[in-house]
Amino acid sequence: MFCRKCGTEFQGNFCPNCGESSDPIKESTQEDSTSASTVPTVKKKKGHGCLTAILIFIGISAIIGISANLSASKSSTGLKGSTNEVAASVTYSKEDAKDIDEKSWGGVEIAIKANNEIVNNFDKAFTGEISLVDYYDYCKEASKVLGGNSTQFPKSDNEGADTYIKSCQQYVIQVQILSDSVIRYIDKTETKNLSNVKSNIEQCSKLATIVAQNRGIFLGSNGFTDEEINALVEAVSVE
Repeated sequence: MFCRKCGTEFQGNFCPNCGESSDPIKESTQEDSTSASTVPTVKKKKGHGCLTAILIFIGISAIIGISANLSASKSSTGLKGSTNEVAASVTYSKEDAKDIDEKSWGGVEIAIKANNEIVNNFDKAFTGEISLVDYYDYCKEASKVLGGNSTQFPKSDNEGADTYIKSCQQYVIQVQILSDSVIRYIDKTETKNLSNVKSNIEQCSKLATIVAQNRGIFLGSNGFTDEEINALVEAVSVE
């Protein structure tokens, strides 16, 4: 089949190029007496309600992380190497830096989409708003694709590039871990597994912010202006 978004030919439920699902999670066919124009009030199963606050936290944190510009990146972050140290080790032309960014950020974008799909549909799957089976299958497919993508990042001896690339890789791996933790929770429905899901969601949010900061530092250190970096950030569409 061909991806309806980017046109890549692939097999399975998850495009390896852009992350688009070939079969979006279907809404439950159960009838709901609530008007379609309003948000239905659904009684949540015990143990799931605690994720509501987490979802709000993740949404805000993800926006902050993905929208981070160079100015934010140059603030004190506690990341490996200061801005000056990274700038001192520049070895890339602007064109080469852009190539590294495209290869690294491409993997992150796929992980962001998977992360959003998993987080936004968690409660829906357990309250019957969408199919739990479809949600479970999506998590399994996401874990498989992300596991493969985590090994496809470029390598570099440049300190700034290496810091950025490794943070991208760590984020992709963390979203894979999130996928696996949701699968375990669906399999066993134990409180300790729900706690792991919560922890992994929070970790994904933190890593997304770090990736955005490292991206700004890397691009800024290799000749990109604040305006050019912001243009790249604004080009990202996170559904």
